[in-house]
Amino acid sequence: MVKIFIRSFHSSSRVQILGKLSKTIKNTTPPPFKVVSIVKPVGSKQQPLASKNSQPETQSLWQSIKDTFDAEKREKRQAQLEREIAVGGFYDMQNYTKTQGKIFLPPVSYFKADKSLYFPNVIAKNLNNEMVHTTNLFKGKTTILRVFSSLEGEIRNRGFFQISNSNDSFLSSTGLIKLNELYPNTQIVELNLSENNLKHLFVNLAVRNLKTTIPEKRKHSYLIGHRSDLTSEVKDELMMKNVYTCFIYVIDKDCKIRWLTCGRSNQKEYDMLWKCVKGLNEE
Repeated sequence: MVKIFIRSFHSSSRVQILGKLSKTIKNTTPPPFKVVSIVKPVGSKQQPLASKNSQPETQSLWQSIKDTFDAEKREKRQAQLEREIAVGGFYDMQNYTKTQGKIFLPPVSYFKADKSLYFPNVIAKNLNNEMVHTTNLFKGKTTILRVFSSLEGEIRNRGFFQISNSNDSFLSSTGLIKLNELYPNTQIVELNLSENNLKHLFVNLAVRNLKTTIPEKRKHSYLIGHRSDLTSEVKDELMMKNVYTCFIYVIDKDCKIRWLTCGRSNQKEYDMLWKCVKGLNEE
């Protein structure tokens, strides 16, 4: 009788283990990638506050221990881990190579203010060694925000800032003067988000070189942060789903995302970007 019970117990345990393993394998299998068109506003419904960012608060040791034994939270962490495995760096690289960084297609026009959603507050350090809240930086101005985690993605994206009929760029010292002439009250903000701690260290070591290449008037708006400061939910809200491409967000004076794109520029998207900037300046 005891042997039968033991065999039954072992058999039941194996079924449970195999069931969980099968579920984990299924959840960590990358989904088929599809380039989507943005047809509705992107961002957060909640108005950002400069006193907060999207990084979760640091938990106490006791709270961490309690969470370890909380079945619901443990399940949530498991699901998050499975998702990160499924859409990790190799998956991102494959999709980046396949699409040349164009992982979504931008909206055909910029969103109306009353329909638009917010860009969340992010805290990062600028090249003047100051901690900056993006909400404070964006308020009252039209902002062209570039977000990138790789040099490859950043380089491919520079075409959006080429000045028409010129060899100059809006990213240069002389280009900034031209930007202020053509689009008053407009700024370019760059957010360099390191993918992991090792890359974050390399970026910080390269700050001295960055200070020599970034114009003096843009050092306050070149920000260095960590990609992990944005939760998966926030990155999903922003369509920031690939670590290798570069994203552009046109943000109005109220911190609302009015247009966005990613990857390499083309003439149609270039024209749309600057049409949007001009339209926001005239609002």
